[in-house]
Amino acid sequence: EETLFRASAAQSPRSVYVQWGLGRVLLERMNATRDPRYLAEAQEVFERAARLLEEAKDERTDLMVSSRDFLQVNLGLAWCSIYAEDHSAAIVLCEDLARRIEEIQAQEKKAREAGVRVREQFLDLDRVYTALAVAQYKSNAFAEAERSFQRALELQPSAPETHQNLGRMLATQGRWDEAAREFEASSRLRPGHPEDRLLLAQAWQTLGRSPEAEALANELISELPQRPEPLVVLATGTLRRGDSGAALSFLERALALDPRNGLAWYQKARAYLL
Repeated sequence: EETLFRASAAQSPRSVYVQWGLGRVLLERMNATRDPRYLAEAQEVFERAARLLEEAKDERTDLMVSSRDFLQVNLGLAWCSIYAEDHSAAIVLCEDLARRIEEIQAQEKKAREAGVRVREQFLDLDRVYTALAVAQYKSNAFAEAERSFQRALELQPSAPETHQNLGRMLATQGRWDEAAREFEASSRLRPGHPEDRLLLAQAWQTLGRSPEAEALANELISELPQRPEPLVVLATGTLRRGDSGAALSFLERALALDPRNGLAWYQKARAYLL
């Protein structure tokens, strides 16, 4: 998908759709690899798309854009702000997007009730509320974030991204039973997504469900060979069984992948104490 959108962007640099599609892929790649270069490039791509949108407002332009293009470009900029930890900017942007979309939808409803035919625009309001919720919870505004997550799930109950991010917030608050249920939902909705199963494995291990957690972690070692978290899950389970030697083996491998993994260092200290 990255190759497709890079080639398309090179051949059609004035296509707003292609630009925000490339930006979306770059953010997904940043999530998968943890490489900040993808975030910097995504920011540039979305800013370039935003400039095209400004140009599209000129009556003499040859650009073809839709309301969905405006939504996706601004949503991409909001996610870039979230990943750059500029949460206040993301909140302002998402709140404005949600207000504008709800106004459009209210106007469409009024027109339909009056018998006027209205073209469906497919404006993903649930995605806006999910981004808003993430920015809010990362700002420690948990009550507001929970309301935004619930609004997103009212609009689209089967959105795995919303379930995953709600689970992350609940885990941050120590609400592990609820978090595990959200990770179970996201894993069920997109079974081929390893990040959902990794979060579920961590939640199960925290809840003491070691056999299920370790079964998932063993699968994920081959799927996520550059990630230390599955190894830490396995180390935690072996420590519970009193096998400090096996735990240290897992933890050395985890720290070779990520020397700044605090949980791995903590578990390594526990293994030495044992």
